[in-house]
Amino acid sequence: MTRARLAGLVAASLTVTLSLAAFAQPPVRLAVLPPRDGSLGAAAGRIEAALVESAQALPGFVLANLAGTKLTGLKKGDAKLDPQPSGRALALGKETSSQRAVSVEATPLGEGLVIYLQAVEVPSGRVLGSTTISLAGGNTRAPHDRDTVRAALMRILDPGRYNGRLQIRLDVQGAEVQIDGRPSHSGLVELPVGTHALRVTHPAYHDFLRFLDVEFDKTLPVDINLAAYPLAEGEMTENQKRGLPSATRKPLKWYRTWWALSLAGVAVTGITVGVVWLVRPGLPGADSSTGYNPNPTP
Repeated sequence: MTRARLAGLVAASLTVTLSLAAFAQPPVRLAVLPPRDGSLGAAAGRIEAALVESAQALPGFVLANLAGTKLTGLKKGDAKLDPQPSGRALALGKETSSQRAVSVEATPLGEGLVIYLQAVEVPSGRVLGSTTISLAGGNTRAPHDRDTVRAALMRILDPGRYNGRLQIRLDVQGAEVQIDGRPSHSGLVELPVGTHALRVTHPAYHDFLRFLDVEFDKTLPVDINLAAYPLAEGEMTENQKRGLPSATRKPLKWYRTWWALSLAGVAVTGITVGVVWLVRPGLPGADSSTGYNPNPTP
């Protein structure tokens, strides 16, 4: 067995071991403070339902304060009287032996709702992150509630997994892909949520540049059709006439390549200019006629 093959087997075994170890890790216990603000009215039910559905759909987390389809609140202690939702959420996390806790503040705004979420690490009390989202429609549940809240929870609980994907499809071989100025590859590419610059270059094609918005847990397909330069396009057409695949195409003869054609064009232009200059009127050697009278009459 060669060293390269042995190293490959060791790397593959290590990858499998790490994957199994990650899969074997127990889920993180999560406590979510229920929105029980009396000013919300019926909207509190919509927010709570979205929180439950979203938290249950988060990979690697398990709701620690779920009873049926409802979130349970604090059961004892003076922490129930804490005016700050973050303080009550932290106390709820300790009461339910959770590692993470999320506080929820919601405010009706016009026909919609504005919701402020904050995540804390229960053992240390450290704030992990916060975000604000809006739900349109007031008290009425909407199909997008789950996805909107789920993305917000992942953003504040585990920013490293707050990602989306690009599915990059190229129509030519040998193109170089760059994302945000760094080398990348075609196919499926995972990226943080946000706007990214995609650039594709090839010596025989015009550059491709687009700014793309990546959304959480969604795949954006990108079909890249590069536009060839005119001379390069002629060479590719010749290869296509031969019926050869890209990987086995033979180079054109030197006198049919773009650079040979360009040099020939320059040479023809130079010769034409020289001929015109030599035969112009008034130069020695040019065809001309004139009259001569040695004795002009007075």
